[in-house]
Amino acid sequence: MFRSRSWFGGGMWKPKNPHSLETLKYLYNVLSKNQTVSESNRGLLVESLRSIAEILIWGDQNDSSVFDFFLEKNMLSFFLNILKQRCGSYVCVQLLQTLNILFENIRNETSLYYLLSNNHVNSIIVHKFDFSDEEVMAYYISFLKTLSLKLNSHTIHFFYNEVSMNKETSKVFLYYEVVLVDSGRIHRENASIVRTTPGIFLETIVSTLVCFENDYTALFSLCLLYAIAINKGVGTELTQSILAPATDSASDKPSYNSSLVDKLIDIVTLSCQPGCRVRLVTLEVTILLLKKLVVRDQTSILSDAHLAAIVNAKEESTSLLRNFYKSEDIFLDMFQFEYDQIQKKPLNVEYLMMDSKMLLPPAGTPLTGNNPLTALTGNEIT
Repeated sequence: MFRSRSWFGGGMWKPKNPHSLETLKYLYNVLSKNQTVSESNRGLLVESLRSIAEILIWGDQNDSSVFDFFLEKNMLSFFLNILKQRCGSYVCVQLLQTLNILFENIRNETSLYYLLSNNHVNSIIVHKFDFSDEEVMAYYISFLKTLSLKLNSHTIHFFYNEVSMNKETSKVFLYYEVVLVDSGRIHRENASIVRTTPGIFLETIVSTLVCFENDYTALFSLCLLYAIAINKGVGTELTQSILAPATDSASDKPSYNSSLVDKLIDIVTLSCQPGCRVRLVTLEVTILLLKKLVVRDQTSILSDAHLAAIVNAKEESTSLLRNFYKSEDIFLDMFQFEYDQIQKKPLNVEYLMMDSKMLLPPAGTPLTGNNPLTALTGNEIT
């Protein structure tokens, strides 16, 4: 007499063993028959999501056929489909909790690769959750943190279309998502402390602004910071909290983030050295960001020490150019060519980040046909 009271219906009965391939098949049928979220099936979906995480963790260590079935049926697509329906915080929280538990406990690398092998995880990362709900926001941040801990040289290409990017660049991407979420919460609760929290993530980004071996990571971090600085959609308080320190209320003198400016000037100085690994595009973004930080009302607010460092870099650059002019017959032609190309097509950070050529080794000369901005600075003409 209990058959009619079964949640799952359709003549299907839940297997007695909760950790088995049969149970996963059973849950697959449950999700297949409940693809539209409603008030009547919310509880069923939440319980199913929780059970799926348990079975996958068990299968990761005991039965590879569990993951084979999960992937064969593309069950992560159910997760994404549920999110797209704006199903409410109750289901969203369980879904994020399920993903968090799953990625925290997966030990088999092959299983992890399978989970990341399609674009569903990336789609979940960029999904617009309702962060006005504190619980949803907390589980989302926890999910990003768990994913960042799984980043290595083998998993990185699952988060990007190209394998040439490195682990630190992806961490910047994940931290950026957290900055936007957490800063929004702080602004709603207490605007007076909005400056403090982003500093935690800014330290991570600033630490990547090192170009001694190459400038790949630094370029992506620079583009992120510059995009924040020029994006009119980013609130003024958030921009100031990231790019400028808290000012002393007793002083009306404008200030800037000295540690960040130190890193930018280091890049400028390094780019003037022979044989450096800094590309022109990296130097260009560095200068644009530097101007955003230290120029107010068309007036520089640089300290004497920082101004002296920039003047010194200019002198070194002039000296380097003078040597090229004397030793290379085609120097002026190349210089004019590069200048004309850059003037015709000013730098656009959005398009730059979509240019796959930025993942290629930098060229020593613009005569390769690539954008001259992708060539190295301070290198001999080859």
